[in-house]
Amino acid sequence: MSPATLDSRLDGVVGGRTASALEKAFEMRTVRDLLWHLPRRYSNRGELTPLLGLPIGEHVTVLAQVLDVRERRMQRRNGKLLEVRITDGIGTLQLTFFNQAWRANDLRAGARGIFAGKVSEYRGQLQLQHPDYELFDRNDETVGGETIGELQKEELDQAAARAFAERPVPIYPATARLPSWSIQKAVELALDALDAVEDPLPREIRDAEDVIPLAQALERVHRPERDDEWRRARDSLRFREAFELQLALLDRRRQLGLAAGTPRPRVDGGLLDAFDAGLPFELTAGQREAAAAISAELAEPHPMHRLLQGEVGSGKTVVALRAMLQVAEAPVAGPAGDGGGQSALLAPTEVLAAQHFRSITEALRAESASTEALRAESASTEALRAEPASTEHSADDAPGHDLLDRVRPVLLTSKMPVAERRRALLEIASGSARIVVGTHALLSEGVSFYDLGLIVVDEQHRFGVEQREALRLKGAEPHVLAMTATPIPRTVALTAFGDLETSVIRELPAGRRGIETFAVPVLEKPAWAERAWRRATEEVAAGRQVYVVCPAIADNTREEGDEDPAVGSESGEPGESGAAAARPLASVEQTLAELRARPDYAGVGVGALTGAMRPEEKAAVMRAFAAGELDVLVATTVIEVGVNVPNASTMIVRDADRFGISQLHQLRGRVGRGEHPGLCLLLTTAEPGTVARERIEAVAATSDGFELAERDLELRREGDILGTAQSGGRSTLRLLRVAEHGELIEHARRLRRRCSTAIQISRVRPALPRCCVARPSSGGSTTWRSRDAGRDDPARRHAPPSRLVVMSSIAVVPGSFDPVTLGHLDVIRRAATIFDELHVLVVHNPGKSAMLPIAERVNLLQKSIDEDPEMPDNITVASWSVGLLVDYCTEVGANVLVKGIRSQIDVAYETPMVLMNRSLAGVETIFLLPEPSHSHVSSSLVRQVAALGGDVSEYVPPAVAQFLDKTRPA
Repeated sequence: MSPATLDSRLDGVVGGRTASALEKAFEMRTVRDLLWHLPRRYSNRGELTPLLGLPIGEHVTVLAQVLDVRERRMQRRNGKLLEVRITDGIGTLQLTFFNQAWRANDLRAGARGIFAGKVSEYRGQLQLQHPDYELFDRNDETVGGETIGELQKEELDQAAARAFAERPVPIYPATARLPSWSIQKAVELALDALDAVEDPLPREIRDAEDVIPLAQALERVHRPERDDEWRRARDSLRFREAFELQLALLDRRRQLGLAAGTPRPRVDGGLLDAFDAGLPFELTAGQREAAAAISAELAEPHPMHRLLQGEVGSGKTVVALRAMLQVAEAPVAGPAGDGGGQSALLAPTEVLAAQHFRSITEALRAESASTEALRAESASTEALRAEPASTEHSADDAPGHDLLDRVRPVLLTSKMPVAERRRALLEIASGSARIVVGTHALLSEGVSFYDLGLIVVDEQHRFGVEQREALRLKGAEPHVLAMTATPIPRTVALTAFGDLETSVIRELPAGRRGIETFAVPVLEKPAWAERAWRRATEEVAAGRQVYVVCPAIADNTREEGDEDPAVGSESGEPGESGAAAARPLASVEQTLAELRARPDYAGVGVGALTGAMRPEEKAAVMRAFAAGELDVLVATTVIEVGVNVPNASTMIVRDADRFGISQLHQLRGRVGRGEHPGLCLLLTTAEPGTVARERIEAVAATSDGFELAERDLELRREGDILGTAQSGGRSTLRLLRVAEHGELIEHARRLRRRCSTAIQISRVRPALPRCCVARPSSGGSTTWRSRDAGRDDPARRHAPPSRLVVMSSIAVVPGSFDPVTLGHLDVIRRAATIFDELHVLVVHNPGKSAMLPIAERVNLLQKSIDEDPEMPDNITVASWSVGLLVDYCTEVGANVLVKGIRSQIDVAYETPMVLMNRSLAGVETIFLLPEPSHSHVSSSLVRQVAALGGDVSEYVPPAVAQFLDKTRPA
């Protein structure tokens, strides 16, 4: 067998069956994947586990002696069972082997060795089924032809036992079907087959940091002879992981810095100045510093990627709104010729999205008194008393609302009435709405922005990377501002957010009163729990209001997305098993009934709020609570963020141990927001000394969110650092733990900055294929740019269309055209001026639903082309539903496909197909952009708006508009 490399496939090294098992269990495909599956611990054979205390269900390794062996026929199935009892001198353990009588030749009474397997129990007897073992006892050994005496034999046995027992045994993360020793054997095969390993870490760094070479580290971490070998190998690999992680983050930051974004500079005397002039309060020093950094980055020609973190109520929203106003009037081409881009504020819940929308709407009105809401990052009491805000604004609303009229904010959620949703989608697509506030609905395919310049993600930890990326792809490299009220420890910021610039707001606005927090152990101090409920009535009698928070809506039904720390997460985050997880959750439904039944709550207005309620019901409850019509609000975590009722002074959290530290810190931030100090009572049944109780006591001990973040990190694990997961659960880091190795991470970061040697990161991205992008200039002419691995080619830049004709005189423009839009016609028209013959192909995908039948799409496309006076006459319209596009190209003699794109991001999306078409048939691909005024409206948006009965005539050819008008729903 030829030597293997780290990138060799496993099936050629360990065999197909083992490779298949490894891939299924751990997604391993290469030798690199296998060798980076590191032991989770090491078992020294001399450190014996007493047989009487073996944990059932655990893999163990024990040193023992065979006591007796017997074979018997199985009663319920054919075959024989070999039963071997082993002992450590005190207890016994049974080994069982099915139909393996030959093992009796090795496992004779008196034989000693190491036995490893998973402990199970059968009829009260602990046993190992089909264990792995290695014996070191041999009979009748001789030296120099003489029989060894009993004393010599015992000494040799002891020496062999010591040598064997002192060699560390690696214990790997394993599965029931793929035990640790099977993985160990596969690793040994890979190490034996491995050729010389090139070390990507320069020699000077290895010497300076006392890091052993990579090949040696892999050998010693998997096959150590002594404990000191695997310890040094592990330390070396941990340093490599920290250093390579920082290099990857640096690489990501450089890529972001190289991306071409649209500058959004501040305009003197514009919207932002007018907004600042109307603020009834002074920004804190932290707000001013963060705002200045954001403003400067928005003006750069590269997209901003910044994390804004701060305590609950520190005023992050007003900083974000200032950024959105700057983008709204930045001097770039706009829908009305007055410049300005759009901003999207993504919120995790409908309640928070509605609060943000009301806050922004009120803050932008000329009567700036209501901008007090921004100090609380949410709606003011007066805003909550009002009817639900409409998503429409016009100049007739009231005189002097210049900011509101120019920015025209809209709200978009999945549960909006059809008419409001249709109006919102049209305002977003047309660009008249400069600020868009929404939930996950913003991520849906039917939402299209005219010019998305800034994305603000509130409570960014509530969204996965893929969700944030889905919104980013709706613009051409927009600026991104992520916000969190859950402070992030420095070590996590260096690791998970090393590619982001970070701003921190530590101060709270003037006038805020403190919050006292107390743990109330219900089982140990039942009188304290009763006192908590009486304290709530005292607050109500004093004219104040109370929140009661429960982990469940009803019958153990939690809010969607909430995880119970008592049982852990699906991703594998450890929880507190046992009684805590089994205990029923306190629910809103149960608590509401209990409070209404209490005599001392007679006359107290009690209401409920959960995520399961309809939007209008939630809005009505919040208005009633804000207006003082409700004294006590029993709610789930829907009030965690975005709710501001200054008169609410007290919060009681039931089953507080069923919430995480960050959740509890967020929840208690809902009280103490007015003139009265806040009080938070954490009711818990968690026992002293448990992790759940530690969380409660940590929150009660301090109100410093940054200190709590460090404590939170100690109690849970970090998540997928460079992947798609958020924090918590299974970590993609193999050896690094950011809670434990903060100093190493910081050292690696400093070293990365000082290092002048070019270090090659092992994960190299494939180069983009060579393709051409046509960009229309302001004068209507076409500027050509050739791309090879994403870089401009000066030889082809500004080349006339004739330079492209050499590729082919015939081209094909494929598309679904369901329906055809004005953007489609732009692409077709430009392609027809480049090529002698153009085939426009209406592609039918049988596996995808369509609004229009393929025959109707062909008819409307042909009619739209015929009615366009600027369209050349070298176009053939056809349909295609069988085979690959390159098959059609072969039929008509074309070797160029023309793809219409709305942004350069689409090029990356199309790259795999471009490579395949070139490989299969030598067909090249060029990309053309439509006119800017048409590039932001997709067929999917037209379909959605048309289905809702909206007017799409502004975005489609007249023939299509007439057809859709006839079929528009009443």
